[in-house]
Amino acid sequence: MNDPIPIRVLIDEAVKKTRTHFRAMFLAAAAPLAALNGLVPLAQGVWMGALMGEKVPGAADLVTGFLALFGVLGLTLVLTALAYGALTVTAVDAVNGRELSMKRSWLRMLRPRMIGTVLLSGLAAALAAVCCVVPGIFVGLLFCLVVPVMAAEDLFGTRAMGRSAQLVRHNPQRTFATSPMFKAFLVLFVGWLIGSAVGLFVGLPVMVIQQVLMWRGVAAGEPPDPAVLVQKMMWIQVPANVLGSLANTAVAVYMAFALTLLYFDLRGRREGQDLEAAIDDLAGPPQGALPE
Repeated sequence: MNDPIPIRVLIDEAVKKTRTHFRAMFLAAAAPLAALNGLVPLAQGVWMGALMGEKVPGAADLVTGFLALFGVLGLTLVLTALAYGALTVTAVDAVNGRELSMKRSWLRMLRPRMIGTVLLSGLAAALAAVCCVVPGIFVGLLFCLVVPVMAAEDLFGTRAMGRSAQLVRHNPQRTFATSPMFKAFLVLFVGWLIGSAVGLFVGLPVMVIQQVLMWRGVAAGEPPDPAVLVQKMMWIQVPANVLGSLANTAVAVYMAFALTLLYFDLRGRREGQDLEAAIDDLAGPPQGALPE
């Protein structure tokens, strides 16, 4: 039985795979996400401008603006999940030595069974997070290999979720260092840290500009009009959102390879154990052993 892949080796291999295949994968996922994320501050600006404007909005305007804003936000979340899934499908092809095609990966992720499985696993993690943060993280880790399972084994729905949970819990050594769940947590946590740092770096100039605009109005003896400030910040926030989306997609390429490599390591070791057990059953008890 092969030893579990160390977390350091896993991260190193994921970085190498990312460098090799980044150009073939990045743009096809980053472009639609950047465009949609650029629409989010526009929708927010229109919504907040209507609320803070001089004219009191009617009930129909409020409902329409609310639905438009949360429609854009919901579409952004769904498209982000599908884009990251397409990156993972492509990572599975890369690890298997197949020819890469983000178009093919997108078409696979847009299949109803793939979409339904991603939404179902995300809903399960969200419902667990409602109870408490820790259960939400635990359930999210259990289903973090759902996309590699779908791409490599053609399992969907609860079967894919069950297979992911089975692999993530596979830790025959029963040590913390070899725990697949711990490795998955480190991969996702490192990705979250990098994404947060990039988001802060991109968003800091926007915060500075906002404070400058506010204090300039105060220094001039004119309290800033919230509606006017929202409209100004809307156009500043658009490029910040686009840049942040591009950076997060770049991080997602690395995370796709890290989770895919973890999946293949776990599957290989588990199938190896199953094969050893089957061979032992066929061989029968050792010579001289007493029957039970």
